[in-house]
Amino acid sequence: MANEEAVAFGFLLIGLGIALVFYLVVVGFVCWLLSGWLAKIPPEHRKVEPGKVWLLMIPLFQLVWNFFVFPPMAESFDACFRSKNEPAESALGLAKVFCWVNVGAFVGGLIPCLSIFLGPLGGLATLVLLILVLVKFHALKEKVVAGTK
Repeated sequence: MANEEAVAFGFLLIGLGIALVFYLVVVGFVCWLLSGWLAKIPPEHRKVEPGKVWLLMIPLFQLVWNFFVFPPMAESFDACFRSKNEPAESALGLAKVFCWVNVGAFVGGLIPCLSIFLGPLGGLATLVLLILVLVKFHALKEKVVAGTK
């Protein structure tokens, strides 16, 4: 019996290791994108520095740090366009919704009976909102790059 438990524990550790590597690869890619896009914004308009984006790699801490990256990044784009008197659709609301849904999905996943539904739905909502935010930030970055040429 002890041998079966050791094997099960080994598989659990392997699974957790694979999940951690997957998490770090995905979040690392997102951080790489965000820091590159932030670097395209003139320094005087940045509300967050590109290097601070990489703190999102820290599991659980990213739940809080999202609020210090995504909304300030949207504000940075807004400030850049305002300085040039160019109209641009703000991503601030979308960035804030992403942050709050991410926290809500995590908390909802911790509630025992509700986690069956809230965990997967919250995770899916977070993923969809992250993709929407990234697409919006990419479009704004392209507009910044086009305006500096």
